[in-house]
Amino acid sequence: MKTEETIKLIKYVTGSVAAVLLAAAMQLQFAYAAGIITLLTIQDTKKETVRITAKRMIIFVIMTIYIELEDKTDYTGSCFDELDAMLVNLKKRGITIYE
Repeated sequence: MKTEETIKLIKYVTGSVAAVLLAAAMQLQFAYAAGIITLLTIQDTKKETVRITAKRMIIFVIMTIYIELEDKTDYTGSCFDELDAMLVNLKKRGITIYE
């Protein structure tokens, strides 16, 4: 393996591990997602990495504000009933096909 590739690999590992540890320290529910996002964000140049990171942070802030301002007064959670029924049917089909 070339030195350049090794350095890039070390950066990926270091960044992902640091992101997961930070997310775990903050007691986030899906800490490993932070590591995956870090892997997807790291680019070949610092400029590109900073640009993509800034875009993702701006999108995160916008969506957080949108979710907080969204009207949830009529939310009942019934959408999960349909999803549960679909999952039960898929499980039955899977068992039927597997047998």
